[in-house]
Amino acid sequence: MRFIREGRFGKAKQFKTGAVVGTYPKPLLVFSFDEGGLYVFPKKGTLPPKDGMVIDTFEDDIVSIKPTEFEEYTKKPTSELPKVLAVDFYSFRMGTLNDLYTPAGNTAGLKSFYGCLNLITKVCPWKTVVLDPITGLSEVIHAHVAVENPGKLKDMRKWTPDVGYQIQKTIGQLALVQAHTVTIMHENEQTSEEGNVTGVVPMIPSKFGRERVAGLLHQVFYAMIENGKPVVKTSNYGYVRGLGARWPANLPATCGADFKSIYGKEFGL
Repeated sequence: MRFIREGRFGKAKQFKTGAVVGTYPKPLLVFSFDEGGLYVFPKKGTLPPKDGMVIDTFEDDIVSIKPTEFEEYTKKPTSELPKVLAVDFYSFRMGTLNDLYTPAGNTAGLKSFYGCLNLITKVCPWKTVVLDPITGLSEVIHAHVAVENPGKLKDMRKWTPDVGYQIQKTIGQLALVQAHTVTIMHENEQTSEEGNVTGVVPMIPSKFGRERVAGLLHQVFYAMIENGKPVVKTSNYGYVRGLGARWPANLPATCGADFKSIYGKEFGL
């Protein structure tokens, strides 16, 4: 079977996570680094979002667990899994507030996440795996650097390649999972010395890491709300560059953000 290796990025609150979690094949696993990322879904018995898409997931269908509970779910048959399982890594981004200008050091978050990802590389009972978002993972990696290589924090040029490299390794490992995988990213505006926007790219530390990640993904789309409906741009759009898909071929330049609109013909839907 051909598996999706998708990257989707855009501004905040453009229904990036909602479109994927709400319409991609179930059961679905979310490695969640965003505390409010799954709040977009209503309770059962209420109308789905008025976005023109058929949403098959409601808040009641989402089971949220701690990473320490994850291994027991990997042993379940696909038929016994909840529709959406969210593994919460958000708590690893939190630390005691202080007046220092460095991140709170923490190695447990990255080690815990890698342990979970390594488990599903061997056996994956889920049909779709979502990493949401890369910016949250970046903070967890940054906290790891603060413990393992604190001297690098004095110079951004020293620690950003490390963070970018770890993200690159993560995307490469996700590609080994026998399921569809989607990586959610925020956008970053590149500007000239005069402050003019020159480009819009995924928010990944280090230029090399950003370009390498784009090469590892089969599809890279830009998510936005257009005329009140979530859509993805599938080719270069405005200042957004580097969009496209190895497959499916011949996608329209603007496409519905849901699974069927993008991959329906490919999977006979």
